[in-house]
Amino acid sequence: MVEHKNKVIAVVACYGKNDLLHMDQGSLKNIWITYRFGFARVLSRALQAGSVVTKPSESCLHIANFGVHPSYQSQGIGSLLLQHLKVFAQQHGHIALSLDVSQQNIRGQKLYERIGFKVVKQTMFKGTNNDTIPNGRRMEWLF
Repeated sequence: MVEHKNKVIAVVACYGKNDLLHMDQGSLKNIWITYRFGFARVLSRALQAGSVVTKPSESCLHIANFGVHPSYQSQGIGSLLLQHLKVFAQQHGHIALSLDVSQQNIRGQKLYERIGFKVVKQTMFKGTNNDTIPNGRRMEWLF
């Protein structure tokens, strides 16, 4: 998280492959607590949406959420935050950062490519409502 004058202006969340089991268990628990009788329907939707999200490899630290407040974009904050995350990943034994980006997020893709990310996989939404969830791209930045 990046703050400026007591205001959050950028965030990033990431995880490694070893975190997936706990994350999945937590998600299932939260869906059950929140939706009970609609559990199956909500779980089905979540699994469909997950078709455009890839799992990290052993060697990657995967970026789950990344964003800079619109008022602070195009000032280099996102690039600096990703550079900081690279150092963090290296210190924890990872050889790459990975992320999933919407094919419709051209601005984000350009930022990632400028830093050194490369598209390694196209992901296609496998759900029934193709109008609401765009296809994605898996990108990786090898160090």
